[in-house]
Amino acid sequence: MREQSELFILSLLTRTFLNERRNSGFGLDDGEPADQILIAIEEAQRVLGPGRGTAVFRECAMEGRKFGIGLCVITQQPKNIDPRILAQINTYVVLGLSDRSDRAMIASSAKQDLSPLDGEIQTLERGEAVISTLSVPFPISCRIHAFDRYIKDLSAKKSDSIRKGLQNRF
Repeated sequence: MREQSELFILSLLTRTFLNERRNSGFGLDDGEPADQILIAIEEAQRVLGPGRGTAVFRECAMEGRKFGIGLCVITQQPKNIDPRILAQINTYVVLGLSDRSDRAMIASSAKQDLSPLDGEIQTLERGEAVISTLSVPFPISCRIHAFDRYIKDLSAKKSDSIRKGLQNRF
């Protein structure tokens, strides 16, 4: 899909969700849990660059939470994302970034100071990440397991436990 078409569709959907939630009185206490919406934008630098008509996404990043709408920005080039959008992101899951200006953009936008982790972020291997979020006062280094492998290992362990239980009659 061409960038202009992608931007148009994403903008239309985001604006529709925001307007629908605003007009419906979303968030008023009616006793029922509200459905949450997550708008995930892969290769976000293609549509969220500065000067690309990103007002609706800035609005979503700034006000979406009160309407149950979250914005998930996925990119390998954060330096090409409008800094006003990055400044509104509450949680960063940072994978390896070799480009210094990309790391600088993340460090300046994240809620915690990531500058001491610059070298670590540069050399993160596959499956490793640094997480920065408002609810934790410091960045967290972690390993993210491959889902398929994790499920396979989990299934094997469960089967072994059940098999042993059947053999030993629990």
